[in-house]
Amino acid sequence: TNTRRQVGSTFKPFVYAAGIERGMDPCEYIANEKITYPEYNNWSPGNADGKNERFYSMMGGLVNSENTVSAAVMKEVWVENAYDFARRFGFESELPKDPTLVLGTADLTLREMVSAYSGFANRGVVVKPYMVTRIETHDGIVIMKKDKPNRWRAMNETEADMVAYMLRKVVDSG
Repeated sequence: TNTRRQVGSTFKPFVYAAGIERGMDPCEYIANEKITYPEYNNWSPGNADGKNERFYSMMGGLVNSENTVSAAVMKEVWVENAYDFARRFGFESELPKDPTLVLGTADLTLREMVSAYSGFANRGVVVKPYMVTRIETHDGIVIMKKDKPNRWRAMNETEADMVAYMLRKVVDSG
């Protein structure tokens, strides 16, 4: 449908993927500390549980959905790069051009999210969802045929595989 909702933490993997593409290592440790970012109008995100303890690997920050770690990834990636990266995955709705993007403040459709996530499942290739590919009469005459679905490469296979692995960890232990 075309109903838009704030997507929350389900958007984080796109910023993490942008970080991986820019050379961040999923095993890199990041402090889980509340920081104020003066370059972003004193933005100071906190974690849902209010705790800021220890260090997390980049992957651990995603697995546990730690906002402070996600903010640190966003700072490393830069807002403009995260925005451009997300656009490559087919997001057409308006995206905030500020660091809150990593926390999922964008209002997006389910169709956009499903299509964008297909890029991780398909080793970097995004596929726009479609319902019908062919309509025939009862006599077998084709009255409508959709050729190949709309698809494109959004990131390279190896990096997409890293993100897919991280997402499996979210399901298994997050």
